[in-house]
Amino acid sequence: MGADHLYTLRDDGPSEKMNAEYTDTGLGNAQYRIVERYSNWDKYPDVHSYFFAITNTGETIVFHSPTTNGGVMYLKPTENTEIQTEFKRLVEEE
Repeated sequence: MGADHLYTLRDDGPSEKMNAEYTDTGLGNAQYRIVERYSNWDKYPDVHSYFFAITNTGETIVFHSPTTNGGVMYLKPTENTEIQTEFKRLVEEE
């Protein structure tokens, strides 16, 4: 899934295309620099995808998407605090 197919998933308004890019280092020009992603496709149709990103201000954020439709992924910050906390710890450790 290319970064140009990532959109926000909003409860309070229309979805917007995300300013995101994939990077191995966390460096780049986009607002969200995705350093890793994970999907459990072996559980289809109950698929969940996680996108691990570093923002342009250096903060960590893990996005979650429950969608699998048509080449577009709708993301929102994960509600899983354990995943978010562990990702932050790993980034700060480096």
